[in-house]
Amino acid sequence: MTPHLKRELTLFDLVFYGVGIIFGAGIYVLIGHAAGIAGSGVWLSFVVAAFVAIFTGLSYAELSSMYPRDAAEYIFVKRAFNDTTTGFIIGWLTFFAAVIGSAVVALGFGNYFQKFTGLNPIIGAIMLLLVLAFVNYRGIRASSRMNIILTSITVLGLLTIIAIGAPYIGSIDYFEFPNGFDGVIGAATLVFFAYLGFDEIVNVAEEAKNARKNVPKAIMISIAITTTIYILVALAAVSVVPWQELGQSGTPLALVASTALGSSADFVMSLFGLFATASTTLIFLVAGSRMLYGMAEDHALSKVLLKIDKKTNTPYVAILVITAISIFFVFFGNIKDIA
Repeated sequence: MTPHLKRELTLFDLVFYGVGIIFGAGIYVLIGHAAGIAGSGVWLSFVVAAFVAIFTGLSYAELSSMYPRDAAEYIFVKRAFNDTTTGFIIGWLTFFAAVIGSAVVALGFGNYFQKFTGLNPIIGAIMLLLVLAFVNYRGIRASSRMNIILTSITVLGLLTIIAIGAPYIGSIDYFEFPNGFDGVIGAATLVFFAYLGFDEIVNVAEEAKNARKNVPKAIMISIAITTTIYILVALAAVSVVPWQELGQSGTPLALVASTALGSSADFVMSLFGLFATASTTLIFLVAGSRMLYGMAEDHALSKVLLKIDKKTNTPYVAILVITAISIFFVFFGNIKDIA
């Protein structure tokens, strides 16, 4: 008899999963590069990217209401083309996207962690992966609670930037496009990366209560929340720091904070960066392990991946596999090389 995961995730939990992975490390870095391309109109780039994300989200919402299963992309493609091989290829690519994502973001955590401890970023990344693998193993409820805490702190960091920029709103021209509207579109293709993640909600569908309704709702709510905050952060950032300076900075939000509050603010933003990267890594590990489990459940991978711990009700073999492969990629040591 095929083992089954326990349905424990509410709509609230699912929304936090979506928001948590969307609000990853991307916004803390990408907004600077985007401002260098779009100028003070970078906020409009986030609007354009959100427009695309909404249509992508609607597609995921529709499909997830039809097939509320783990290994969602595998199931969607298999059903669409009536071909297990095509579905397998997409499922496998999606799994490795989660692996690479977890390795890259874990190394980002390692870089932040080095500021506080002096530890090699690789060691910090491996420590994070092992701790989060244990949280993942403890059960979906434990993972969700941890994610809610980490995501709440991440959102607080972005709200801090908005609060810092609020007094400066209206002080500049928000339609200064140094590269014309083409620059806005070009920056939108870059910041679209900051919206990726809402799709990972579908890979915990088998652990969601009333998945047919709650998963689609969570996708759209996550996009709405993140879009609003992204636009406000973009407006705040270019109001405090000229877009030219933002475009030259590798840590643009830390630059915004330090410009308005002094050098000590960089420490605070680095702390927020720790929580943002930890939250994203956790969700990648959860979603990736469920992808393996779901494909095994559909007989596309070894049955050993179906093994579920009786106490924690988690697919512990799948969790072990994605953690081990993620650690392997971390040893490359350079974020750009892995990405």
